[in-house]
Amino acid sequence: MKYNWLIHHYASTNQHTKCNQLIKYVKPKPLENIYPIITRALLLCYKGKTNESINIFERLYKTVSTNYKININYVYILIIASKTTFALSLLDTIIQECIYDWRAIYYTGLCYELEKNYEKALYYYKLVLKHYTCENANLAILRILKKDNSIFDKESMHAMKIKCKNTRISQDLASYYLEKKDYLQSLTLLGNCLSKGERCVNILLLMQCLMQSMTKCDIYLGFLLGKRNLEIVVKCSEITHNLIINNLMKNPDNYKDDNLNANIFIFLSNFHFDNPLNNIISYNFATFMSNMNIKTPAYLYFKASKMLTKDELNKEIFAITK
Repeated sequence: MKYNWLIHHYASTNQHTKCNQLIKYVKPKPLENIYPIITRALLLCYKGKTNESINIFERLYKTVSTNYKININYVYILIIASKTTFALSLLDTIIQECIYDWRAIYYTGLCYELEKNYEKALYYYKLVLKHYTCENANLAILRILKKDNSIFDKESMHAMKIKCKNTRISQDLASYYLEKKDYLQSLTLLGNCLSKGERCVNILLLMQCLMQSMTKCDIYLGFLLGKRNLEIVVKCSEITHNLIINNLMKNPDNYKDDNLNANIFIFLSNFHFDNPLNNIISYNFATFMSNMNIKTPAYLYFKASKMLTKDELNKEIFAITK
């Protein structure tokens, strides 16, 4: 109709008074005139004027109660206003007509979540994932699991991991596993993020938490010091260095993995190269080489660190000439 473009123009340029006057002038029939009014109502909602938006949808619903676009957007506004009872009755009608409409199923889950009926909410979110790849449903399942651990189940997590192509979901899920102290699951998900080239701050923070939480730090180091993660190592180099010193080097059994030892040697060598005047780093590098029976370079780094007495240095010389 000839007024449609003008309603859109007034709505998009924040000329609310003119837009409202034109909406009142244009009767919500025939259907062509309804869509700019829906746009106007949604814009009002986005600006925080939820009640005004609901009033517009009420008038539209009374005029054309069978229009899908009106009903599904009306439900959306009702959910924002936490009016879940009427929203659920509308959704029931929509689902009967469009049995696999993902928005209607997702909104049904959202209504039950708002009512704290988490089991029903979880059922509808899973139903969405059976037919669609939906990031919102994945995030909603994770949100529910965080709210109520009693309904944690493997099926939900399995569904999330299958559909979990988005790194934001991977990060949230890794954080959840971290809280559950399932460190290997958390590490696996973070590894997927890193392999896709993600280097965001959240991943770095999670990595730091993971490093501080894991008891078998050699598992983490073996992963982190791999070639594909060199950039993340640079950003976490100080933490990685402390992890090696505080955990790995205190236990002689941790030196049995030759590949891991080679990666640690490369890391410590590069870290020392970047910090040549740091006596503690020199000393730690020397200690690692000494434990690995790389005696001559170890002695030189011990000497450079200036942290050993003459007697202690003589012991290192004696160890070399043994």
